[in-house]
Order: sequence, then structure tokens, then C-alpha cells
Amino acid sequence: MLVDHSVGATTGGLDAAQEPARVAQLVLVAPTPRFLNDDGYLGGFEPADLEELFGP
Repeated sequence: MLVDHSVGATTGGLDAAQEPARVAQLVLVAPTPRFLNDDGYLGGFEPADLEELFGP
């Protein structure tokens, strides 16, 4: 069983899809619907924030 919150819920879902034999159940708590802010949506990151986080 994999329990993930926020951005971890998104990555946990991707992990489960790639390795279904390793994840029997998912519990996703308040998953982040989007990573980037956009018109009408604030709750993600600004592109500059992600560039700083991941670097060149």
C-alpha cells in the first residue's frame, strides 16, 4: 500500500503505473491537480520556481 499526499500523490500514481506488481493499493490524500499556475488556477508553482528547483 502506498500512501501519498500532494505532489507525492502524483508521483506515487506514476510509480504504481510503471511498477503495478509493487503497489497493490493507493491512498491519495489531497493530490495536486496541476504543477504550474495558469489563468484561473493558483495552487501550483511558477515556471521560474521549478527552474530554480531543478537547475540547469
